[in-house]
Amino acid sequence: MYTFDKRKYWVENLIKIIDPVLTNCANDNLKNAMPLYGKAVEKRGQYAYLEALGRTICGIAPWLELSSDGVNEWEKNQKEKYAELARRSIANCVDPQANDYMIFDRGTQPLVDAAFLAQGILRAPKELWDKFEHNVRKNILQCMLSTRKIRPWRNNWILFSAMIEVFIMKYGEEEHQYASRAAIDYALSQFEQWYVGDGFYSDGKEFSMDYYNGIVIHPLLMDIVKNVPWVKEEQYFTRSRRYAEIQEKMISPEGFYPIIGRSICYRGGIFHGLTNLILFGGGEQKFTFC
Repeated sequence: MYTFDKRKYWVENLIKIIDPVLTNCANDNLKNAMPLYGKAVEKRGQYAYLEALGRTICGIAPWLELSSDGVNEWEKNQKEKYAELARRSIANCVDPQANDYMIFDRGTQPLVDAAFLAQGILRAPKELWDKFEHNVRKNILQCMLSTRKIRPWRNNWILFSAMIEVFIMKYGEEEHQYASRAAIDYALSQFEQWYVGDGFYSDGKEFSMDYYNGIVIHPLLMDIVKNVPWVKEEQYFTRSRRYAEIQEKMISPEGFYPIIGRSICYRGGIFHGLTNLILFGGGEQKFTFC
């Protein structure tokens, strides 16, 4: 009798998404191979490569860091393959001599995707940061520091700055950390003021009914407070759990969810907060959804 392997199905679909990005970037060929199209391609196209890589690394990092205990040989081999491709891709994206060297320090969009890249490396320290050579670590830190030139909008973007500063605080030299705590505390204090209750934060001064709580706000807040010793994590977990409970109930039995607010094309991205909560609930802290 045929048994449907759900885990293998998910991993196979994951690979379909990440392979074109990581295989090409690891071979220093992403800029040559990646198609760009749309009305704003001339303006935004130059930032699309970091957007693709940063979000890929952020998404797959927990899988790469996952212990191979209990994982079958096929998946173990896939994890090892894509961890190596991820390391080579990151090394190329921060190497000034590489074809796939990416923009971190001009425009505005690089702040977002540098933060996702930083978040991904923080999620997989053993498979990513610990296995980088010294020169790669130095290049990564230089690129992260260069994002300080970009001023964030006064909304969810302050979390991107804070996420990068968490990375610099963890891995940077002491001389680079002087500004980190100020940026982190500013972001946390603003979002404390913007909490409107029942698991929802306002994305800036005005509340918008959209999915940015799931796409950006909850997952970045949780990863930020996890990595700073002076903040208690409990209230952030409690709020994120409440938002996840509400979001889960919004999914219909057919798997559809309400099309509301901006950025509806993110699709799977709106569940970033929910899946991040599951990741955080994997140890002593258990979260039960309705």
